[in-house]
This record gives sequence, C-alpha cells and structure tokens, in this order.
Amino acid sequence: MFQNYMKERKHVIKVADVSYVALRAFLNYLYTAEVSLENQMAFGLFILAERYQVNHLKAYCEKFLIADLNEVNAISTYTFAKQHNGKRLLDSTLTWIVDNKEQFVRSEAYVKLKRTNPGIVADILEACFSNDLLILP
Repeated sequence: MFQNYMKERKHVIKVADVSYVALRAFLNYLYTAEVSLENQMAFGLFILAERYQVNHLKAYCEKFLIADLNEVNAISTYTFAKQHNGKRLLDSTLTWIVDNKEQFVRSEAYVKLKRTNPGIVADILEACFSNDLLILP
C-alpha cells in the first residue's frame, strides 16, 4: 500500500534564502526542541522561525542576536530586523546604537551606511533625538 513510487516523492522543496545548515538545524529543532546557535545560523533560523511561525525559536534567536550586538554587526542586524519583522530585535539594536553612538559613528560600517542607505541613518538620528525609544532590558 505505502510504496516509494509516488510522484510526490520526486519533488524537491527549495528554500533559497537560508543556508542548508540553518534549514537542517530548523528541522532538528522542530523534532527535538534543541538548537545550538552560531551568529550566521541565528539569522537563517530567525527567517525560518518567522516564516513558519515558530515563535519560541524566533524569540530565542532574537535573544541570541541581541546579546551578540557590537559596533561591527549593529547595522547589519538592524537592517535584518527591519526586513524580517523583528520588532524586539529592531528596538534592541536601535537602543544599542543610541547608547553607543560615539563608538558607532566612528565605525567604518557607519561611514559606509551614510553612503549606501541614508534612510537607516535618518532612523538612527530620529531615535537619538526621540524620547519615544523603547528601551528593553
């Protein structure tokens, strides 16, 4: 009755925007509820968790990425959070940037950002002058 000759067996599911390692870790997480995070894999897992609404994994990835914030990755993390519906990650990254603005504006990443994406620079400046910035623990 259950044979391997079904036509559905031949189809391949392509997930182009995440690495094989992240996809494998995601599937492993679904079966075991365990994951070992590394920086780049955390971004891929976040994308998958958001897409497939695995909220506890998304929150875990956000927590990991927030703890890993520094002047080198703050801009890329902020941009990523903006693109992938990471409200807590976005707020935390913006808070980190505002709290470390002296260090941040001296970084090469900021100099490059001014040329390539002035919209994000405007968001950061607005946050620096705003009292409405959500500050998370």
